Amino acid sequence: MDRIGDVLERPGALEPRADAILAPGRRPLTHGELGELVGGVAGGLRHAGLGEGARVALLVENGPEAASAFLALARTAAVAPLNPAYRAQELAFYLEDIRADALVVDAALDTPAREVAGDLGIRVLELTADDSAPAGVFTIEGVRAAAAPDTGPEPDAVALLLPPRGRRRGRSSCRSRTGSWPRARPTSRRRSA
Repeated sequence: MDRIGDVLERPGALEPRADAILAPGRRPLTHGELGELVGGVAGGLRHAGLGEGARVALLVENGPEAASAFLALARTAAVAPLNPAYRAQELAFYLEDIRADALVVDAALDTPAREVAGDLGIRVLELTADDSAPAGVFTIEGVRAAAAPDTGPEPDAVALLLPPRGRRRGRSSCRSRTGSWPRARPTSRRRSA
């Protein structure tokens, strides 16, 4: 079974100039550029303390940055994509349910997610898209690109955390999908007062 890094590197090695992510009005992001972006962000996230076993909620609108951000986060942590339309109560439920260590949120989004995460003691990282760059290029405030991890998580590690459709109080109702990405383990998180 392959790891996500392996899956991304294969097309990049074969055809690094081939288009990987496209968006209207923007230059396509090539496989080579996507591999560099994903590796650099993953390395930076690990350096910032979000490595294997971390659980990260992703709150961005659908688009090229959602795709590339998911890949970068999944290279180093278990990812739970959340709906940007969620209200504060829903966000609190899902962030607690998945036991999020961090929330990556689009800086341009008007959402109560930042306040909710702060109240829960969850680290908030702002994602900023670069509309002048190729489709999918973004930065995360406070996370500097670093060397890509030499190895990725084990092939049977959790990559995707899916929030439940209905609320089930009293027990974790988050579903996970295993694959070639990071294992999510229970973590102890200090809540700020």
